[in-house]
Amino acid sequence: MRPEDRTRSTLGPLPRRSARRLTGGTLASIALVLVGIASPAVAAVPAAAQAKAVETATANPAGGIGAPCKTSKTRPKPKPKADPAGGQDACRGPRGPRGHKGDTGPEGPEGLQGPQGETGPAGETGAPGAKGTPGAAGTPGATGAPGDTGPQGDTGPRGNTGPAGKTGAPGDTGPQGDTGPAGETGARGATGAPGATGAPGATGTPGATGTPGAAGATGPCIDIDSYSPSNSESFSAALRNNSAYGGRAPNTGAAVVWQNLSGITGYPNRAATGFPCGISIEAQGAFAYIKILTTTGRVYQLQIAVNGTNFTPNTLVGWVDQTPVAPLRREQNVPFKGDMSHGTEPSRN
Repeated sequence: MRPEDRTRSTLGPLPRRSARRLTGGTLASIALVLVGIASPAVAAVPAAAQAKAVETATANPAGGIGAPCKTSKTRPKPKPKADPAGGQDACRGPRGPRGHKGDTGPEGPEGLQGPQGETGPAGETGAPGAKGTPGAAGTPGATGAPGDTGPQGDTGPRGNTGPAGKTGAPGDTGPQGDTGPAGETGARGATGAPGATGAPGATGTPGATGTPGAAGATGPCIDIDSYSPSNSESFSAALRNNSAYGGRAPNTGAAVVWQNLSGITGYPNRAATGFPCGISIEAQGAFAYIKILTTTGRVYQLQIAVNGTNFTPNTLVGWVDQTPVAPLRREQNVPFKGDMSHGTEPSRN
């Protein structure tokens, strides 16, 4: 295909392949390319302006050898021929001065994002971070449903015998068994105790009264006396084997708490004072008094504190002789029974 019939360039009309035309057009195109590289604004000039620039560049400003070049549309397409003067194309003029560098054009739009690069190698493992604060305890979950009962385990070893239980109540008496055969006769038993005394016989005729015997020695005396000022207290005194006793009970008829009073100072228990043979007690207010009558007719008294629940003898003073001027005596040949009497009347002292 001929160059003239090719698609028109955006940089303007291209020169014909003759030596002169090809050289001038090529220089003009290179100049425009350089200007476009230096200044994008120039590269963006419309095609009409570029064509005008080419025509200006290819014209002969000095009216040189040839006239301005024509495009293939304005003239016939002659065969290229050499210039008789020196082989130069009539369209090529002298080289012009170098143009100044154009201003930097505006920044173009951002290009499309390129494909993602390959994943780089993994970096080294960093140092472990500090241990974080433990989180708050969560709410306990709901209790799950009971699982199925597992198989019965093996029987464990026998445990220790527990303590014996309490004896149960006696059972009902069973029916009487059959009478067994008679046993052999046993040995003769020991002689039994004598039987009860039989009823006394009839009273015989009284015999004649005998002559009275001599009076015997006075034996040891036994006596007792009690006094209850109320149903919440009771006081008692007693003689036994020449010893005097006193005590109190918490109420009438209750057991008496006895104290031996024979060891207290002044107790009559010798020949000079006589031996105790009668006793009495009286009480009023916070004190009680025990009196003893001796075998010689002397009277001795002991004071006892009975306030509250006390029964405390006065050991500092002891037994006090209260014998009257005329000692008490008893009738001859009358047995002494412990009553303090003068003659045949009881004493009120």
